[in-house]
Amino acid sequence: MLDISFPSILFTIINILFFAWIMKKFLFQRVMNVINERQKHIADQFAEAEEKQKAADQTRNEYEEHLRNAKQESQKLLQDSMDKAEAERQKRVQETEEEISEMKKKAARDLALEQEKAKKDLQADISRLAIEAARKILIEGQEGQKENEGSGN
Repeated sequence: MLDISFPSILFTIINILFFAWIMKKFLFQRVMNVINERQKHIADQFAEAEEKQKAADQTRNEYEEHLRNAKQESQKLLQDSMDKAEAERQKRVQETEEEISEMKKKAARDLALEQEKAKKDLQADISRLAIEAARKILIEGQEGQKENEGSGN
């Protein structure tokens, strides 16, 4: 049977308290130190992760800003190129129009010269024909006089 007496209860309580003190001194304190160390390590990792997240956010923001700036600059360069191309096109159109105008003026001058030449050639032909006609008339007139003189004799 079980003998329950005051000294045995007191001895059991003292044993339990002594065991608890030994456990606390050697085991629980070490376990608590390990737990505390682990909690500190986890908190440090969270802090480090948060810092890395902030750095990543900052890097992403800088990247996005650079990207926006690059897009703006590329749009500006594109617009400048388009403006230059339009200016060059306008310049070439104007040069072409001036060349066409010069060609028209030259063609008009050439046409006027050709007309003048044709007119002179025509006048020369008319003069030549008139002289030939006059010569024929004179020759025919002289032949007609000779016939009249020859028949009258």
